Amino acid sequence: MSCNRPSKRRKIIMENAAVRGHKWRYTYGRRFVCEKAQQLIGYCLQYEFRKIQSEVKTITQEVPDKVLAGHNYHASDVHQWTNEISSQCLKELKGVANGSAGFKYIVNCTILQKRNAGYHTNSSCFWDAERDGNVSIRWENATMTCVLTVFCVSLQ
Repeated sequence: MSCNRPSKRRKIIMENAAVRGHKWRYTYGRRFVCEKAQQLIGYCLQYEFRKIQSEVKTITQEVPDKVLAGHNYHASDVHQWTNEISSQCLKELKGVANGSAGFKYIVNCTILQKRNAGYHTNSSCFWDAERDGNVSIRWENATMTCVLTVFCVSLQ
């Protein structure tokens, strides 16, 4: 059965949508699509992690340097520093790609005193490797090490 023109029901749906200001068009596969929705979907899909990765990495490298520069490790200050680094990082990430990147951000900040002890960490995620990603950096001075990881999860 060929479907070259819309059924009566589809015409009614399209007329109702036209009243609300939406323009519909017929696509292959026997369905009608709202052009505005298609534009929004195309706009959101243009933001993939690889397109914002360098900007995210720059932010993760700069924030610990701003907060921790000139400080020595004191256990009593670590809680404040980790909170400040995480919140500052999130604040700056909101502006990535003009604030419309379509991502959720997860920030993990760890500050360690430099000693002769090892530190091993691992993260595992099940996600879409095309759209999602993470950046991890290590910041150091003479008395402490800061490991900052940012996970970027696409909303699409």
